[in-house]
Amino acid sequence: MIGMKQRIKNSPLYRVIRPVMFHARRFKRWLRPPRGVRYDTQMFQVMAQSLRPDSVCVDVGASVGDILKRIQAAAPEGRHFAIEALPHLAEALESNFPNVRVFACALSDCTGRAPFHFVRNRSAFSGLRRRTYDFGYPAEVEEIRVQTKRLDDLIPQDVQVDFIKMDIEGGEYHAMLGGAKTILRCRPMIVFEASVRSTGHYGVSPEMIHDLIVRDFRLKLSTMERWLSDELPFSREAFAAAYQKDFYFIAYPPERRRRMTAHT
Repeated sequence: MIGMKQRIKNSPLYRVIRPVMFHARRFKRWLRPPRGVRYDTQMFQVMAQSLRPDSVCVDVGASVGDILKRIQAAAPEGRHFAIEALPHLAEALESNFPNVRVFACALSDCTGRAPFHFVRNRSAFSGLRRRTYDFGYPAEVEEIRVQTKRLDDLIPQDVQVDFIKMDIEGGEYHAMLGGAKTILRCRPMIVFEASVRSTGHYGVSPEMIHDLIVRDFRLKLSTMERWLSDELPFSREAFAAAYQKDFYFIAYPPERRRRMTAHT
């Protein structure tokens, strides 16, 4: 089989069609970009449709500030908060976003200090626990110590939060637990990451996520694509199925969507 593949590659016909194959692959990627790119695009659309100029937003796992820039553009008059566990990134955020309140800590359901797994060659995969590192090459992981805090202790009680983005490589469930009072009081839209490759390492099941958001917070749960299309929210079973293939979701108050009946 290997010999046959090599003979095909050495043939005159292959040299003719190779450029065509290359451009066909590029065209396919243009038609259907990677999921991460699609999720970012959907998030920007959600923000454009749901934020007012003075909306208050919280970026949990702000990293280098790419999403924070979009938040400021969508809500230029709003008061914004950024939370980043890696000290050097938090310091850079404070310098680059002087109008944003930056907290150098990891969000959780308790306050203290904890080990944090810094992926030196892919910092976006860093988190309180190791996750599945599925980016195609060995992860260079360094364990550091960081401060952990609860969202409820960071957001003043007189601030009405409208939008929260959470991308902290599996720790989103516990971050929501630590922000339960804020979420119940403000009823914000929450765009968050969750998958078996990250959240699963925290002992969290999709059913636990659904129960927290739908039963306890009284929010609806869906994907951003479904929300943008005004489709029905997920039932418990439908979310458990979506959790196996998607990894970005949205929680939103029922009043932000006309249709209330769960999708089964």
